[in-house]
Amino acid sequence: MGKPAQSLATSNARRGLKYHAKGRSFLPERGISMRKLLVAVALVGLATITGGADNPKPDQDKKEPPKKEKPATALQVGDPAPALGVSKWLQGEEVREFKPGKVYVIEFWATWCGWCLHLMPHTAELQTQYKDKGVTFIFYSAKDPDNTEEKVAAFVKRRGPKLKCIFAYTDDRTAYDAWAGERGLPWAFVVDKTGRIAYSCHPMYLGVVPPGSSPAMQRHRRSARKWARSRRNGAQPWEI
Repeated sequence: MGKPAQSLATSNARRGLKYHAKGRSFLPERGISMRKLLVAVALVGLATITGGADNPKPDQDKKEPPKKEKPATALQVGDPAPALGVSKWLQGEEVREFKPGKVYVIEFWATWCGWCLHLMPHTAELQTQYKDKGVTFIFYSAKDPDNTEEKVAAFVKRRGPKLKCIFAYTDDRTAYDAWAGERGLPWAFVVDKTGRIAYSCHPMYLGVVPPGSSPAMQRHRRSARKWARSRRNGAQPWEI
């Protein structure tokens, strides 16, 4: 016959105390060791972490950086000359279009540009020299915080009569950037008799490269090298 229920309970209790004494916490009523229980809990926690890594939540606060606009590309030799987009003609005859058979020189400038103001008399001399050869010179300026229409108009009123060139102004930066792009000031473009860009240069070289004169390109290269050498010797471009 089996042992009485009381003796079985006493025996199991003693067995549980024995396991506990050996450092193996034992749950006699369920037959599961504490070590196994901790291992099971650890495995469940690991599975939860792994699952979260496999399916990360989207970062709602993370914003994509704004896309940078591509800088405007300046005109290159051979490109068709775009419209000037002039808002106001401040002095001289208006040039609404580039007429076939005519040559145009467009010089970009601003009232805050010292180089621009310094080279204007040089460009004015070229206008006098080439006015009977179908060449038109245009000083072209555009609006910016330090180059307002009022400032440009005041300058033209003061200096324009002596320079005797056409002065144009625009408050449309899109039209201006279609020409100049990211080039610095001053800068000049020569539009040939077919309405295309024939030359693009710093205005100081306009006298070296007369409009429509291809042999002058060699003289321009020699002048450029001479200017570079003079800069190393501390001379200024107008001292050459």
